[in-house]
Amino acid sequence: FQLSFRSLHTLTAMTASSVQRDGITFNAAMSSCEKATQWPRALWLFEDMRQAFLQPTSVSFNTAVSACGRVSQWQRGLQ
Repeated sequence: FQLSFRSLHTLTAMTASSVQRDGITFNAAMSSCEKATQWPRALWLFEDMRQAFLQPTSVSFNTAVSACGRVSQWQRGLQ
């Protein structure tokens, strides 16, 4: 949980400091959420990535689905 919180904080700090977020930073944060079984946060990051006009990659999709699958919410990951 601590790691996912730090990842989200880093993304927020990047935005506040006008540092460009990219697919790699989003994927890393989503992966942290996946490992911490924080699937709602992983999905939120996935959606935030799309709203930032960044094209999700296969890594992005796989991480989102995997985060949901870890807690038997795989149907949500497919939406």
